Amino acid sequence: MGAGTEQAVVLGLGINGLGVVRSLGRAGISVLGTWSAREEAGRLSRYTRPLRLTAERSSRALDQLLDAMDGAGDRPPLFATCDADAAWINDQQDLLRKHFRFHAVDRELFGRLESKRGIVELLREQGIEFPHTDHFETMQQFEERAAALPMPLPTIAARTG
Repeated sequence: MGAGTEQAVVLGLGINGLGVVRSLGRAGISVLGTWSAREEAGRLSRYTRPLRLTAERSSRALDQLLDAMDGAGDRPPLFATCDADAAWINDQQDLLRKHFRFHAVDRELFGRLESKRGIVELLREQGIEFPHTDHFETMQQFEERAAALPMPLPTIAARTG
């Protein structure tokens, strides 16, 4: 990543990362992309300089990433392409903010946003409509609830009409 060029760092070069890398690359932005598994197709993209990191995000992984940036300029944007990397960024945001630009939220809010149950509770608290959602801890709970559903299930149009 040479100086004077717009640059970005993409964590994860799976299918999501490949899409991000292509979009950035086609816009003329130099990309350093990290990968940990051979099935991550984005590692072969002409739009990225791939860097192999272990799947575990640690201070060692951050050191490797910073070394590979090689004078990347002032805080390039950092993109997470999976939930685990988004959680790592959010958890380590104070440290990472010294080196990168990224979106993050309050840790308590992130904890709620990373689960469907937390999102449903947040929507309910804010008075925002959402489709009926159930949560099951066990297969038995699911089967009991499924057995109580009317059959055939009414369509959405029938329920709102």
